[in-house]
Amino acid sequence: MATFALITPSGGAEPCAHFAPSLVSRGFTRLNSALARYIDCERDLDGVHCFDPAFLDGMVDAEAARSTVLDCITMITDAPIARESDKPLQRSAVLTRALIDSDKGAEFTGLYQLLGSHPSFFAARTTM
Repeated sequence: MATFALITPSGGAEPCAHFAPSLVSRGFTRLNSALARYIDCERDLDGVHCFDPAFLDGMVDAEAARSTVLDCITMITDAPIARESDKPLQRSAVLTRALIDSDKGAEFTGLYQLLGSHPSFFAARTTM
């Protein structure tokens, strides 16, 4: 016979009523979606010849997606820090802008390596 055991504390499955996402965390959520769109638009341009009529439409879409990403990054970097977890999100946004703006492969590689060489700079602190 099975016995009833309460393993979740009362109210444990309820959403936390006092938590509200910060401007930075809301902006970062939008940034992730915008980045996915930008990457898709850039991939659509791969293999399309510049004289193909579809190239112009794809280029317009990619430029609009890039502008959206950069606007999201600006919103994140301009937003005030509301909690400690906003700092790595802002740092990641700054790095993302630098990666997008990089012109040379070596510059991009050097910036990208910052994620591995300084992981604590881009990670939220956890408390146990």
